[in-house]
Amino acid sequence: KSRVYDKYGSREFSGIAYQCSSSSYHHVQDESYIVEILVEGRPAKPGEIGEIVITDLNNYSVPLIRYRIGDMAYAVDQIKCECGRSQTLIGNIVGRTQALVACSNGVWLPGTFFAHFFKDFDWCIKHYQVFQAELGELTLRIVPNGTFSEETSVSIIEMLSKFTGEGTKISINIVDSIPLLSTGKRTPVISNVRMDFQALNSSSIRKS
Repeated sequence: KSRVYDKYGSREFSGIAYQCSSSSYHHVQDESYIVEILVEGRPAKPGEIGEIVITDLNNYSVPLIRYRIGDMAYAVDQIKCECGRSQTLIGNIVGRTQALVACSNGVWLPGTFFAHFFKDFDWCIKHYQVFQAELGELTLRIVPNGTFSEETSVSIIEMLSKFTGEGTKISINIVDSIPLLSTGKRTPVISNVRMDFQALNSSSIRKS
């Protein structure tokens, strides 16, 4: 059996950071990138979730300086990893900023939260998509199987309201399918609510 390691990258930058065999942290390719994790415009403290900002040191044609790529990640202590590499470390990648859902209680739920939430309903839901058009409202697009019922809808809304706050209006829209993107993937969370994440307190982002 082969062990699987995580690579963090993007179309803009290619491979940015990689896991090693000694920890779950990601090693930044410091010779190519300066990676910052920022909260309210300052460097995130270890354990905080912040927005990833990247400067490309090799792109002379289209320089990307402190580029806000749209991802969130945990900041970690910059101790030397047991593997011996001395590169900058970043923690788990939480998700995309556009996959953060704003709740009436001031909490922002990352897309990974919903992945864990809906695992408890995999017996009655084939696919789901969380859609937020504006602050204070949330629509759950659900492709059900034969065991899904009205009681299930009520249960989902009651359980989710504990995290979103009672002021968030949650509705369920039963659909036949959730279209795939051109990449062949489904987008589980879509939020049209835009906010300056550098002004967002990381303590308001729920850890999934």
